[in-house]
Amino acid sequence: MRRVKELPPEVVAMISAGEVIERPSSCMKELLENSIDAEATRIEIGLKDGGKSLITVLDNGNGIMSDDIDLILRRHTTSKIESLDDINRIKTMGFRGEALPSIGAVSKLEIFSRSKDEDIGAFIKMVGSEIVDKGVHQRQVGTTVSVKDLFFNLPARKKFLHSERAEYQMCLGEVIRCAIPYPEISFLMQHNGKNTLRLGSGTLEERVMELYGKEFLNGMIYIEDKNNLVHLYGWVSQPNESAFPYQMIFVNKRSVWHRGIVKVISNKYNFPASEKPGFIIFIEISPEEIDVNVHPSKREVRFHKEGNLLYFISEVLDENLKNYAGNIFDIKELKQSEFLVQENRVWQFKNKYILAQIKKGLLIIDQHAAHERILYDRLRNKNEFQSQQMLFPLNINLSPLEMNVLESVLSHLKEMGFVIKVFSGNTIVVNAIPSVLVNFTESTIQEIIQDIISSGKKRLYKYEETLKSVACKAAIKAGDKLSEEEIISLIEDLFSTTSPYTCPHGRPTFIEIPVEEIDRRFLR
Repeated sequence: MRRVKELPPEVVAMISAGEVIERPSSCMKELLENSIDAEATRIEIGLKDGGKSLITVLDNGNGIMSDDIDLILRRHTTSKIESLDDINRIKTMGFRGEALPSIGAVSKLEIFSRSKDEDIGAFIKMVGSEIVDKGVHQRQVGTTVSVKDLFFNLPARKKFLHSERAEYQMCLGEVIRCAIPYPEISFLMQHNGKNTLRLGSGTLEERVMELYGKEFLNGMIYIEDKNNLVHLYGWVSQPNESAFPYQMIFVNKRSVWHRGIVKVISNKYNFPASEKPGFIIFIEISPEEIDVNVHPSKREVRFHKEGNLLYFISEVLDENLKNYAGNIFDIKELKQSEFLVQENRVWQFKNKYILAQIKKGLLIIDQHAAHERILYDRLRNKNEFQSQQMLFPLNINLSPLEMNVLESVLSHLKEMGFVIKVFSGNTIVVNAIPSVLVNFTESTIQEIIQDIISSGKKRLYKYEETLKSVACKAAIKAGDKLSEEEIISLIEDLFSTTSPYTCPHGRPTFIEIPVEEIDRRFLR
């Protein structure tokens, strides 16, 4: 007897539906994307019991041709792509032809529609993958889709749904993620017969203000820039301000999540561990440069030139955030006043941290992270610093693994200003180093190599990662004693960098403790 068996069609339908439709909010997302693809200018949403009993989406889009009304409920039927090449340049929100059949497999589905090219509409009704009724129907141009009793035939999935309120909140989130990038579309949302959201058509700025209020823009920074690969724009949190509680990324108006983009943005801030910077970021890029066919939910994307994109985002953030450093720290005020009983207002604590009084309270600077940021910025500016010949060249013996890693990044080091000669065996001679590196020793080069090794093989050949390793290992260490002049110089240099808030690896360079927090701890 064969052990491998072909699954019955009804089981296949349930499995496929489970991949696309997880809960009412994922069902709503698919329906809203269909309305957007239909070029609707008005979308109305109705929910009952958080979408568990009923989801209705009505639009005034192009509608469905009466001859196509039954085809749209067959799996992998779509009007949005025709060939394999179309997958490489997807411009619509939907494209797989899976959503409606998946919804129909786990609900009681009704579709009423009229195409703009026909005088009369059509309807079709499906219950658990079975078409139970269809015919003509008189209505205005557009489409209405009703999803009743979601998961009525899949009790195992239904029992894992959350409360009515929780499911409604998730549905509201999907509406907002669709509404933000399409401000030209008006939205009306009802829950249990009550209006809960009404958005008129307008500009992107008006749509964001309508959702989050006028105060939102006061605490955010608008950024915009473009190159031959991407057009980037949107809002990010101001440093050291209360963070906007949401993180949103839109790629070609599609709401997505991308860990690399989130990491690049987060690394520009020094918020406490419990807080994260907020942002609403829009990325416009050629469809050929991205892959949206990664996950059934279409929530993930891959970029063909991801490294170039992340570097560009980092550069744009540095350029926009550097103007806010001066609002935090006034070096002139620091040097001209006195700190309590001490003559100076800065001092070193445990040869690891620098403490300074500022207008808002107390500033604590991590001297290693701060110097790492300074070196990183200076090494990136290749025109500012030249190579400096070493008085006594360093002869260094490396292990075979270390030698292999060094050879892979030798071109990076040369670009920074190192002059390194490789002899036979595993011996190298360092003749010159970037002039900005004043604490360079024989062990530094080995620490750099070990840091690159520990970073993982995927990062070995990236210039940016080599740059971070050099800055980190050549920076002042915890335990290094600094003079008053060195402390002042370090502070001045830090707040002159493009992004003084974190080191290149994302660790905070300083922590600000407001005087109000100190008063609170002393019960004042």
